[in-house]
Amino acid sequence: MDDRHFEYWKVCWKINLFFQESVVRVQRCVVCQQAEGNGDRIWRSAFWREATTCSAGHSQLQPSDTPEHEPVVCARCEQTFVFDVVKGKHTCQVQDCRRILRVDIDIVRGKLNPRASTNFTLEKDPAKLLRTFLSFVQQCRVYECVVCSDDAPYPEDIAIAYKPPSAACKHNRNACNGCLTTGFESAIRGGTLQDLVCPDSECRNPISKGDIRLLVSPEVFRIYSMKLANEALSKHENFRWCTCGKGQIHGPGKTKPEWKCVMCKKRHCFICPSEIELCSHLRTIDDLERRTKAQKKQAAIHAFAFSKKRQETQRKAEAAKATKATVARTTKKCPKAGCGNMIERKGGCSHFRCPEGKPPNVCNTHFCWECKVIRPGGAAIHLTTCRSQSLNKKKKEDLDTTGYAADWDKDPGYDFALDADLKHYS
Repeated sequence: MDDRHFEYWKVCWKINLFFQESVVRVQRCVVCQQAEGNGDRIWRSAFWREATTCSAGHSQLQPSDTPEHEPVVCARCEQTFVFDVVKGKHTCQVQDCRRILRVDIDIVRGKLNPRASTNFTLEKDPAKLLRTFLSFVQQCRVYECVVCSDDAPYPEDIAIAYKPPSAACKHNRNACNGCLTTGFESAIRGGTLQDLVCPDSECRNPISKGDIRLLVSPEVFRIYSMKLANEALSKHENFRWCTCGKGQIHGPGKTKPEWKCVMCKKRHCFICPSEIELCSHLRTIDDLERRTKAQKKQAAIHAFAFSKKRQETQRKAEAAKATKATVARTTKKCPKAGCGNMIERKGGCSHFRCPEGKPPNVCNTHFCWECKVIRPGGAAIHLTTCRSQSLNKKKKEDLDTTGYAADWDKDPGYDFALDADLKHYS
């Protein structure tokens, strides 16, 4: 111990004296667990019980396994107890709590207040003693980082000064923020989220998402959140990983085993491991797809052929209809029963002869183009409505229509404008 620390030790010893009290029963030291005394009254310091606490606020006066023994700090341990507490060398007495004991400054300040203390005569200048003690306490507000082994100061904010990486940790802060940030960001980027634990080898409690947010950069936290989401999704029975490192839920499952990664578009089989490039299930799907495409192509060919045939039929029907309309517009039928020949006029007078048939069955019927009356024996007969200049005209009802076709005088659709140049002689 150098001179400077020796001076601080003397200050701590003087502080210790302000907490002296008389003890009668046999004592057991809370530090070394050794028993001392025989029941005679002795003086021991209550500093350990009254002026120390851990960051969890635990009381250091715990129920004793041996009630007949008075818990104290023995004479040997008492010599350095306050000094060691300030240096952070004592831990909480509560079971499983590894937090370091800290000095309760308010209690110490109250003890050294001349108006409140009965021991003010122990020190001529208790205010100076308090200032020196507080200076030593402030100098000792450091801890050794368990990662880099450097001394790091506790934060000034008392609310987070001793806060460990995880709320589940039962020890004080013992890793600096720089090491925590480096370690956690490396674990997140590397995908080893199981390494996001307290670096204390005796603790290893997992770190909460809220604490991770405070220690890593926003970019790394976004990566962490995405990996957490993937980790949660991976517990779904239909979740599958892609070789690109991304994963997704395939809803249909085994009923439709083929799935594609939404990120890299790679094909996978839901049933087989993702490392297999082309399994039997995917080959079966490919074969079915090829057959389906071939069937669709054949169906399309048939549909096209049928459509083309239907269009051709429709075209022919329309052409036939147009031809029929043209024939009806430009021709008249022979009035003789049993003939029906459609005759087209190409000039000349109204005296027409039907040329239908082949010898010896030629129709050879003579008739008037305008009124359609047959000329018996070559004699000209016309209807009264005919424009012929002949004087031999009859009404339709007076005409002998024996040998005439039904509706012999009707030519639906005929364009009578074509007869504008028709010549009438008899």
